[in-house]
Amino acid sequence: MLRKIFLAAMVLGININLSKADFHDDFQSALKLYHNGQYAEATEIFSGLSKRAPTPGSKSDALRYAVLGAINAKQFDYANELITQIPREGTKKLCRMDLMLAQNKPQTLIDTYKDEDLTAWSDFHIYDALVAR
Repeated sequence: MLRKIFLAAMVLGININLSKADFHDDFQSALKLYHNGQYAEATEIFSGLSKRAPTPGSKSDALRYAVLGAINAKQFDYANELITQIPREGTKKLCRMDLMLAQNKPQTLIDTYKDEDLTAWSDFHIYDALVAR
């Protein structure tokens, strides 16, 4: 009985690791599209990836690139819709900043985030937030 439980746990662990590998490979493929200027295609792939992301951080990262792609494709309403789905608060705020800059609303960005405590954000996003602000 114990052997069956152990075997089932191993199979489940292998499946989880394979799905993470698929997510990573698909993310990298979408990233190539994004960097090649194929923003609409990359946005759709990143949006789909967010639905099967293995962690909240992965979901936030996929949605961040989906938002950036939508912004570059001038799909501002869609970018705003995607922002609402981001679980990580710092990533969500950074995407809002990017959207405000793309819509030529720098004063709104300053007024909204002038007192934002960036030390609470992940190190990964602090620099981008400082540049935007």
